[in-house]
Amino acid sequence: TLGGLSSQIGVLVIPLAEAFGLAQTDAAALFSWLTGGILAGNLLAIPILRRFNMKNAVAWCYLVLVACSIVLHLTSAFALIPVLMGVVGAAAGIGVCAASTIIAQIWEGRRRQSALVAQDAFFNSGGMAFPAIAGVLLARNFGWSWGYLSVACVGGLIVVLATILRFENAGEQTDQAADPAATWPLGVWLAGACLFTIIVCFVTITIWLPVLVQNRFGASPEATSLIVSRVFLTAFLGSFVFTFVVMKIAIHRFIAGVVLLGCISSVYFVNVDSIEEVANVALAYGLAIAAVYHSFIAWGLSFTKNANYRHVTFLYICPGLGGAIAPVFSSRVVAQFGIEWAFYVASILYGLVLAAVLLQSFRPPSRFHVSGSA
Repeated sequence: TLGGLSSQIGVLVIPLAEAFGLAQTDAAALFSWLTGGILAGNLLAIPILRRFNMKNAVAWCYLVLVACSIVLHLTSAFALIPVLMGVVGAAAGIGVCAASTIIAQIWEGRRRQSALVAQDAFFNSGGMAFPAIAGVLLARNFGWSWGYLSVACVGGLIVVLATILRFENAGEQTDQAADPAATWPLGVWLAGACLFTIIVCFVTITIWLPVLVQNRFGASPEATSLIVSRVFLTAFLGSFVFTFVVMKIAIHRFIAGVVLLGCISSVYFVNVDSIEEVANVALAYGLAIAAVYHSFIAWGLSFTKNANYRHVTFLYICPGLGGAIAPVFSSRVVAQFGIEWAFYVASILYGLVLAAVLLQSFRPPSRFHVSGSA
């Protein structure tokens, strides 16, 4: 669901702007309520997962997501749109923290890395399918909210599964309280900072790539949605391959490679002369985002001996914060310097992340570092 919600933003900016008579930059900034809601959900996950059992937490958060998506579709009151977006985002933010906490408790080392990267495969499958669905619906004159209503259908399925399956209660695990250095080593904080920056880049490109293609080449909404779907198609296929790759190589080397590819792709998006070339660059960028999200989480968790829901939630809060500010941040960049600079800024930020990962790789491993991830 999180992939379905975030990947549609760029496709829905123009129809949302037209529906309510907004400037494109204002419509894009409105989605900060959604991404900010995801951040709020990440923050709320800490007390919720500590207080309630996993089964109830998952079922109720996705039930709220479904209900608010239906209201979002039915309402014509503009004042309710940002509020509903925020609640939908919060529900998705809690749900994704719960999912990764389950994985962090079950596996360790490279098995955990592989399982977390497999989550990216599902994220990318949503990013591949839902923009295409939204594009087809928009081409047939359906409203912009139909795209999120399709995500609610998947949320309903998760509610059903949550009532059937059994989950370990994250709140029952013991925390590392004896040694703060063991609990929160530098690598965890660095992974969080890198995730914050990476998601700023990802959301910026996801928002402005469809707008760039429509403005520069006069492409239809359906054609631009297919380019976004191409990004996530490659990401979807790549994440399945990378699930096995991270079992064989050090996670920081894998991260360095995909971040470098993201840096190069971001620049190329605004230095091509046809929509066909943009589509080709989209394939490369898809590989760059294929597994970067959860590979950073796996990298961060590898620095602590006993990962728990606090570590997992922190590593979701950081990208949640990045996603929350990215629409407003990128809108201001575009308003001040032009749409091309959104991509140049993303490339610079990718470069900073690459430098941080490489510098950390030269540090000697701490005694708390999980050897299976080195």
